[in-house]
Amino acid sequence: MNKNGHLAVSDKARSFIDTVRKKGDKACKITIKHLQIKDPFLFSQLRLYSDTSAQKGKVMYHIP
Repeated sequence: MNKNGHLAVSDKARSFIDTVRKKGDKACKITIKHLQIKDPFLFSQLRLYSDTSAQKGKVMYHIP
Protein backbone atom coordinates (compact mmCIF):
# COMPACT_ATOMS: atom_id res chain seq x y z
CA MET A 1 0.00 0.00 0.00
CA ASN A 2 1.12 3.52 -0.62
CA LYS A 3 1.13 6.27 1.97
CA ASN A 4 -2.53 7.12 1.23
CA GLY A 5 -3.66 3.59 2.03
CA HIS A 6 -4.33 2.67 -1.61
CA LEU A 7 -3.05 -0.46 -3.26
CA ALA A 8 -0.27 0.03 -5.77
CA VAL A 9 -0.90 -1.09 -9.35
CA SER A 10 1.37 -4.11 -8.84
CA ASP A 11 -0.59 -5.11 -5.72
CA LYS A 12 -3.88 -4.84 -7.63
CA ALA A 13 -2.48 -6.95 -10.46
CA ARG A 14 -1.19 -9.57 -8.03
CA SER A 15 -4.54 -9.70 -6.26
CA PHE A 16 -6.38 -10.06 -9.57
CA ILE A 17 -4.12 -12.91 -10.73
CA ASP A 18 -4.50 -14.67 -7.38
CA THR A 19 -8.29 -14.41 -7.66
CA VAL A 20 -8.32 -15.80 -11.20
CA ARG A 21 -6.02 -18.68 -10.28
CA LYS A 22 -8.31 -19.65 -7.40
CA LYS A 23 -11.23 -19.86 -9.84
CA GLY A 24 -9.49 -22.61 -11.78
CA ASP A 25 -8.14 -23.58 -15.14
CA LYS A 26 -11.06 -22.33 -17.22
CA ALA A 27 -10.89 -18.85 -15.67
CA CYS A 28 -7.13 -18.75 -16.27
CA LYS A 29 -7.54 -19.68 -19.93
CA ILE A 30 -10.24 -17.04 -20.44
CA THR A 31 -8.13 -14.36 -18.76
CA ILE A 32 -5.02 -15.27 -20.75
CA LYS A 33 -6.98 -15.25 -24.03
CA HIS A 34 -8.38 -11.83 -23.17
CA LEU A 35 -4.88 -10.54 -22.42
CA GLN A 36 -3.62 -11.99 -25.71
CA ILE A 37 -6.28 -10.03 -27.60
CA LYS A 38 -6.17 -6.83 -25.53
CA ASP A 39 -2.38 -6.43 -25.23
CA PRO A 40 -0.40 -8.72 -27.57
CA PHE A 41 2.91 -7.09 -26.63
CA LEU A 42 2.46 -7.68 -22.90
CA PHE A 43 1.21 -11.19 -23.64
CA SER A 44 4.37 -11.99 -25.61
CA GLN A 45 6.62 -10.44 -22.96
CA LEU A 46 5.01 -12.58 -20.26
CA ARG A 47 5.54 -15.71 -22.39
CA LEU A 48 2.20 -17.16 -21.37
CA TYR A 49 2.12 -19.68 -24.21
CA SER A 50 4.16 -22.82 -24.46
CA ASP A 51 4.00 -23.44 -28.20
CA THR A 52 3.02 -21.88 -31.52
CA SER A 53 -0.59 -23.10 -31.31
CA ALA A 54 -1.31 -20.13 -29.04
CA GLN A 55 -0.41 -17.81 -31.89
CA LYS A 56 -3.04 -19.54 -34.02
CA GLY A 57 -5.86 -18.85 -31.59
CA LYS A 58 -5.54 -21.83 -29.29
CA VAL A 59 -4.74 -20.80 -25.77
CA MET A 60 -1.89 -22.79 -24.32
CA TYR A 61 -0.40 -21.26 -21.25
CA HIS A 62 2.69 -21.75 -19.24
CA ILE A 63 3.29 -19.50 -16.28
CA PRO A 64 7.02 -19.56 -15.49
